[in-house]
Amino acid sequence: MVPMSVAALVGALLTAWFGLQYNVFTYNDAISFIDIRLISLLIGIMIVVEVADRGGLFRLGALYSIKMAKGNPRVLHACMPRRI
Repeated sequence: MVPMSVAALVGALLTAWFGLQYNVFTYNDAISFIDIRLISLLIGIMIVVEVADRGGLFRLGALYSIKMAKGNPRVLHACMPRRI
């Protein structure tokens, strides 16, 4: 099984290569598609989440929610966000 990040990178590279090969867009157009601010924002968020994970912030939140629910699984289940 291929990780999703690798599949996304291969897909982006193939899209750029085919687009340049078959003159769908020019090299300058391809460069203008890249948004450095968005890439730097995503990298920054990934760093913050990794530091929070290694520091145990998510486990602390989970333990705090269990403590607030007094260990009652029904209360914890009722407070979970619904997925559509």
